[in-house]
Amino acid sequence: MLKLSSKKRKTSDTTGPPIVPNFDLISEYVEFVNINPAQQEKVLKALADNEIDHPKLFDSKSITADCMRRWGLANGTIACFKDNVIQYLDHLGSK
Repeated sequence: MLKLSSKKRKTSDTTGPPIVPNFDLISEYVEFVNINPAQQEKVLKALADNEIDHPKLFDSKSITADCMRRWGLANGTIACFKDNVIQYLDHLGSK
C-alpha cells in the first residue's frame, strides 16, 4: 500500500472556507486587475452570465481558459483573472 507523506496527502481543510457569493468582489477584482474600462461592462456581463460570483472561482480547475474563451473573454483578460487571485485576496486581507 502506498503511503503519502503529510505534505502530499490531501485533506479537506486545504481548500479553505466555503466561497460566499459576492458579485461586488468580482466588480472590484475587474478593477484590481486593470481590465480596460471600455471592456469592463462586457466582461462583467460575461462573468454574471456564467455565475462567476467570487474571485476564488478563477482558481477552480473546472474553470479552464478554454471555458472562459467560450464566454467571450480575451486571452489577456483570462490571464489577468487567473494570475492575480492570491494577490487580490492578500489585498483584501490587508484592508
